[in-house]
Amino acid sequence: MPPLIIHHNLGFPNQRNKNTVKINGHFLEEYLNSLSHLTLLAKDNNDYLISYRFDTGAEIAFDPRTSTKASIFMDKQPERLCAGPGIGEIVQYHPQEPSTALPRVSKYLAEQPQLYRVQILTFEVLVRLIEWIRWA
Repeated sequence: MPPLIIHHNLGFPNQRNKNTVKINGHFLEEYLNSLSHLTLLAKDNNDYLISYRFDTGAEIAFDPRTSTKASIFMDKQPERLCAGPGIGEIVQYHPQEPSTALPRVSKYLAEQPQLYRVQILTFEVLVRLIEWIRWA
């Protein structure tokens, strides 16, 4: 069964500010490394995925190699953020693994019955999403 696309908004709703930060895998990694409530959990050998653990026990994973976009794997659907600008595609995966690298970086995420991949389009949404995941 293919993954279910829950939300899809690939356009930037507000492009007035041309100096917005480009959210990609490298930026995401640098940002997460700067947060004291996150620790690097694991990297797979080819850097296909990196995982982090929050001080609250939540985990996320993402592909640091992406150059034009960034998406985070997480185990809960960010319902309030889904309808807002700054969120791109949200894909819900069924019990099948969305990536063969996921079990190598996060056994917790790999074993979840529902897994979501959320595309982040703006820095504001990234900050809000990380805070939401931490306390969800």
